[in-house]
Amino acid sequence: MAGQVKTTYTHGSYETLEVRPGDVVYCDPPYAETTGYKTGAFDTPRFWAITQAWAEAGANVFVSEYQAPEGWDVVWSKEQTISLNGGTERNKKSIEKLFRYNN
Repeated sequence: MAGQVKTTYTHGSYETLEVRPGDVVYCDPPYAETTGYKTGAFDTPRFWAITQAWAEAGANVFVSEYQAPEGWDVVWSKEQTISLNGGTERNKKSIEKLFRYNN
């Protein structure tokens, strides 16, 4: 039928994802300069290079982060209060953003 859209939800590593032109991709990586995931170090520069390549190839890529490299535009933002358990930065304010590559 005309107008039907196939939707596939995938949860996993960006490194193994097959992205095609026209795909819509939402990424929620560990935010740079934050605690991160328990799975080990996250290669932030590699992540941005790969997601930019997807966008340049025609995918619609959205990334949730505090900041992004040049070429990524903020399409949504909201101030959040981060309540950390322990440490000295309780109830720290931050601005969470959603970025889209401007190619």
